Parts: sequence; structure tokens; C-alpha cells
Amino acid sequence: MYDSAYAKNETSLNEFKELSQELLELLDHDKNEEGLIHFVEGISISKEVIRGMFQQCTRSQVS
Repeated sequence: MYDSAYAKNETSLNEFKELSQELLELLDHDKNEEGLIHFVEGISISKEVIRGMFQQCTRSQVS
């Protein structure tokens, strides 16, 4: 199970709040892909996993 760092201390919580706010701002400006990438990188998801997510989405749209 994912154990989020932001649940453990105030510094991490503040970082997560800032990351979330940045995501909302990007989404408000219709920068959905950029927002998603920024957010998942911010929570330490690797670029390989992100790339796989986009490849999966692309394959699903073609089917």
C-alpha cells in the first residue's frame, strides 16, 4: 500500500499542497498533460512509468 510522505510531517504536507496547487493552475490553463506529468513526477513516479501511462492511453484511444 502507498504510504504518502505528506501524511508524516508538516514539511512534506506543505510540499504536497504546493504541488497540488501547481497542478490545479496548469489544469485551469488547459495544460492537462503538463499538469499530470508535473504532479506524478512530484510524487516520485519514474519517467518510465509516466511514459508507459501515456503509451497505454494512446493504445486505448486507437482501439
